Amino acid sequence: MRFHEPLLPHRAGFVVGTFEEVVGDFGAVIERVNRRFGTTFRPFEHLPEHLARIDRKIDDDYRSRARTQEDLDRTVPLPSERRREMKDRLRAEYLATPAGLRRRAESAFETLRDDR
Repeated sequence: MRFHEPLLPHRAGFVVGTFEEVVGDFGAVIERVNRRFGTTFRPFEHLPEHLARIDRKIDDDYRSRARTQEDLDRTVPLPSERRREMKDRLRAEYLATPAGLRRRAESAFETLRDDR
C-alpha cells in the first residue's frame, strides 16, 4: 500500500511486470514497453542458454559484493532454501496484516498492472 498507492498518479510513465512475467516471459514485458513508449527494444528470448548466462552473471555479481554467505543468501535473486524460508516468513506476516489493508494494497497493485 505505501509502495503502490504513491505510484498511481504516475501510471502512464512506466510498465509493470509481475514476478511471474519477468522470470517466465520477460519478452512480453518488453513488448508492452515498446507499445507504450514507441521503442524498439528486442524482446528477451527465454532460451536455456540465455537463462543460464543470466544466472551466472547474477551469481558472480552478488558473490563479488556479499561480505558473508548470509548476505549472499539474503540478497542474490536466485532460488535457494534460505530465500524460500524468508518468503514463507514474509507470507505469514502479510497474511497476519488486517484484511482491509491487504485488500487496499492488492487493489492498488491490480490498478498498476491493468495495462495488459
